[in-house]
Amino acid sequence: MSFFRLLLLLTIAFLTTGARADADDDALVERGLKLRRDRRDAEALALFRQAYDARPAPRTRAQIALAEQALGKWVDAERDLLLALDAADDPWISSHRQTLDKALATIGKHLGTLVAEANAPAAELWLDGAQVGKLPIGQLRVAAGPAKLEARAKGYEPATRSIEIAPGATVKERFDLTAIPEPTKPAIEITAASRPPAPMAPTPAPNRRDTRVAGEVATRRVFAWGALGAAGAFLGGAIAAQIVREENASRYNDDGRCFYGNLSRDERCGVYRGQAESAQGLANIGYVAAGAFGAASAILFWSSMSTPKTTGVLFGLDVGASGAELTVRGKL
Repeated sequence: MSFFRLLLLLTIAFLTTGARADADDDALVERGLKLRRDRRDAEALALFRQAYDARPAPRTRAQIALAEQALGKWVDAERDLLLALDAADDPWISSHRQTLDKALATIGKHLGTLVAEANAPAAELWLDGAQVGKLPIGQLRVAAGPAKLEARAKGYEPATRSIEIAPGATVKERFDLTAIPEPTKPAIEITAASRPPAPMAPTPAPNRRDTRVAGEVATRRVFAWGALGAAGAFLGGAIAAQIVREENASRYNDDGRCFYGNLSRDERCGVYRGQAESAQGLANIGYVAAGAFGAASAILFWSSMSTPKTTGVLFGLDVGASGAELTVRGKL
């Protein structure tokens, strides 16, 4: 294949692809025009923008502006229509110039101009909650009607105001922002917290007598609780033995059980009497021991309520295998 023939084929393929792309873009525009006739302007606007992104053309830009006009997007409509009219040599723009100029005049009746400045450097201007640029701003096209302006700058209090923009009018605004005062540093005062710490007094040596006495008090309290526990245990045992004694005595005194026939009561139920007597003996021992340990506990608790002096009376309790011994010592 010769070089010229290859070049011819590539040229034909390029032209065919371009024609197909143009046909696709025109199809999108035609679909958008049909939607506009059905008053489905938002859907038409999306198709016009899709066609313009694929192949920017003044005609498509004009259709975008007309759809924005129908939707009340006055600022966008004026911007896009002016860009489309800049292509004065475009055949479609030239043939529709009169219609587009009328649309531009209609759009202009819904717009005003805002000029704004501020005393703070790098201040930002916000219009209806959206940032529009840095101040100063000149000849900013805005939709006519009420608007809320806000100026913000680092280190300054924000300033907000509401204005009314008349159609075709120019509104000038100046914002005098107030600087935020820097926090004042507190004066250095000599207070108790800022003074150097005073030298600490030497810690006195522990008093051996007080330590010994405190140890004795703690020991007495331990014995007091131990004696109280022992008193409770002996009292519980005595009560249990008393119950056993009553049960065996009741059985011994039961005539139906122990007093019939030729045998005597002791011959039939003597064992109950023996158990009752043993239980009574144990109960008596438990009562006596509970009383002794209870008294000892009360004395020990009473003696440990305050720190005893060396000249006072000290109580002690000795518990051994043979029994418990309460001792009293000290000066009287």
